Amino acid sequence: MKNAGAVKTCISCNKSMNLDKFFYKSKASADGRAYYCIPCTKVKQEMYRKSERARLREKEYYKKNIGKITKYAKEYYKENMDVIKAYKRKNTEKIKKYKKEHSKTYVKENADKLKESRKAYVKKNPEKIKEYNRKWRAKKSDLTLPSK
Repeated sequence: MKNAGAVKTCISCNKSMNLDKFFYKSKASADGRAYYCIPCTKVKQEMYRKSERARLREKEYYKKNIGKITKYAKEYYKENMDVIKAYKRKNTEKIKKYKKEHSKTYVKENADKLKESRKAYVKKNPEKIKEYNRKWRAKKSDLTLPSK
């Protein structure tokens, strides 16, 4: 370890931190470490990912390379199936909690959009809605009948 105990100041937050623990490796700088500390880098990356330009670029790339992307994803899953399943087993509760929270925020943020799509579905599929309601009423009446 060449830089053991060395300290560097982040150009974003101006905090001095341990070079090895708080800065990514970078060939662009003289000391071999990035200019931004890891927490600031993560914030910058997240802001970039959320930007409209990045989303458009990803969308265009995905459209152009959808075959290559899906092929890679399938191969990756086949090769790492054991690792993926172990991760899912280990983190089942965490994943469920994340999905539940994400779902709640999505519903809050997109309430109008969801309401419109439900209305459109009901208008487009009256027979399905009638059948669903009929089954629901039958199930409800079975539950409320006193047992002998």
